[in-house]
Amino acid sequence: MRFSYIIFLLSLASPSQAEYAQRLLLEDVASTHVNHGCADPGHTDFKLLAPYWYKGKDGKVWTVPAGYVVNGGSIPQAAWSIIGGPWSGKFRNATVIHDYLACERISTSDYVHRLFLEGMIESGVPKVKAWVMYKAVLVGGSDWSDVPGYVPQEPRPVESGSLEKLQEFLENNDVSLEELEALELDEL
Repeated sequence: MRFSYIIFLLSLASPSQAEYAQRLLLEDVASTHVNHGCADPGHTDFKLLAPYWYKGKDGKVWTVPAGYVVNGGSIPQAAWSIIGGPWSGKFRNATVIHDYLACERISTSDYVHRLFLEGMIESGVPKVKAWVMYKAVLVGGSDWSDVPGYVPQEPRPVESGSLEKLQEFLENNDVSLEELEALELDEL
């Protein structure tokens, strides 16, 4: 007993590592859920059957309460063959946290979207895909104009071949999360 208590105390003193709750328990409620809140109608809605949390690299723990309804990635259906559907892929965990924090306006949009990027990478989403999804959320995510300090992002077209250059750049360079967040395609 005393040994496990010491291990617990040592774990508190160690540097923060990002991590998710062990299990994501969801129930499909698309056919019965009426109030979409800030979620996009038409996406598959799921209700959390147990609280789900994410601990960011900054040490903050964000918990989505049991019973909360999330809609997964707000990905246009035309892009599903490229990115994946709202609940497919390794980005699923990050979308649950992002949906909750964005809909409830918990913290700033910059912080919530950055946490989404961090969470995707922590889940094993390739950096190119994480970057594309992060930039898409900045441009096409929910409207935060009612939040003081909100600055909308202007959409910028992606040049043909730019994503390939980005992928090559990321494969050949060890890019930190901060560098990835600030990266612009025209800089390559």
